[in-house]
Amino acid sequence: MAYVCQFRNGGSAPATPGFIAVAPEWLFGGGTACAAPAIPAAESTLGSHPCVALSSAQVFPEWSNRNLAGNTFPANGDYPLNFVSHSMGSLQAVNPGSPPPAGQWKLDGALNAGITPDATASGNDATLSGGYSFVPGKIGNAIQFIPSTGAALTKTAPFVSTQSFSVAAWVNLTQTSGNQGFICQPAAQGSTFYLELAIPKNNKLVFDFDVFTADSPTAADAIAVGTTAPVAGNWYHIVGVYDAVARKALLYVNGVLEGQVAASPSFANSGGLAFGYSKWLGGRLDGTDARIDDVRAYGIALTAAQVQALFQGN
Repeated sequence: MAYVCQFRNGGSAPATPGFIAVAPEWLFGGGTACAAPAIPAAESTLGSHPCVALSSAQVFPEWSNRNLAGNTFPANGDYPLNFVSHSMGSLQAVNPGSPPPAGQWKLDGALNAGITPDATASGNDATLSGGYSFVPGKIGNAIQFIPSTGAALTKTAPFVSTQSFSVAAWVNLTQTSGNQGFICQPAAQGSTFYLELAIPKNNKLVFDFDVFTADSPTAADAIAVGTTAPVAGNWYHIVGVYDAVARKALLYVNGVLEGQVAASPSFANSGGLAFGYSKWLGGRLDGTDARIDDVRAYGIALTAAQVQALFQGN
C-alpha cells in the first residue's frame, strides 16, 4: 500500500484513516525524502500527493518525541496517523483511529447456504455449521453457537501468520466456567493462536491470547494472560496482538493492555479463522455459547492507541 500525505493551511483536516503523517522535514522512515509540493493557500483546499510506499511494519525514528511549536509527536513506532495539518507555521499530529481491517465479520446474520459475510472488500466470507442463532449483539446482532457443534470458518487466512497480526472481538459470556474458545486459526493438530477464556487466576478463568511456534501439542507457546475476571452477561472487547518484530504476544481487554509476554516466531498457516471453538490434538475443543460480535483481523500488530480507538468505536 502506498501511503499518502495530506495537508492544508490552517484549520483541521478531515479524519482520513489509513494515511500516515510525516515529520516536519517531510521524511519517512530511514530518511527517505518525500518532496512536498506547495501547501494550498486556501484553508478549504485539501492537497494530497503519493509519497513512498511503506510497509506497515516499518518504524519512523524521526517521530521520536519530536516537538515543534508546542506540538508533541508520537514516540517511535508504526503510527498510521490520519493527516498532518499546517497551521500558523506548525505541524500537528492527529490521534490515529483504528486502521481498516484485513477481515471483518459483523455476524449480524447469514446469507443463503449458511454464509456470514466478510464486510471488507476481501470477500473472505465465513461458512456456518452446527447449531447457531443470531441474537442481540453489541453492535447490531451477534452470533451464539451451540457449544458442542456450532462454528464458523473463514475461507482463508486474512493475514500471514508468520508476520505480525491482530484479532479482535466483542464477547458476552453466558457462563464463566469451563474453557471457551472464541477465535483460532486451526491447523492439522492445533492452531496458530487461541483467543479464549482458559487460564485460571485466583480460582476464576480469565481471557488469554496463546500463540504457538509449531503445529504440535508439544510445541512452545507464548500466553498473554489477562487480569479481568469476566462476569456473565457483560460485553468485553478482547484483542490479541502478535508482534513479529518485537517478538511479543499481547492481550487487551476493553482497550487496556492486561498481559504481554515474549513470543518466539509463529508457524506458517494459510487456513481460515474459526469462531466459537478451539482445535487441539486434531479435534474440536472448548466450544462456547458466548455471544460473539464484530470479529476483526489485521495483518499488523495494532498499537495501544489503535486498540483503544477500536474499543471506542473509531
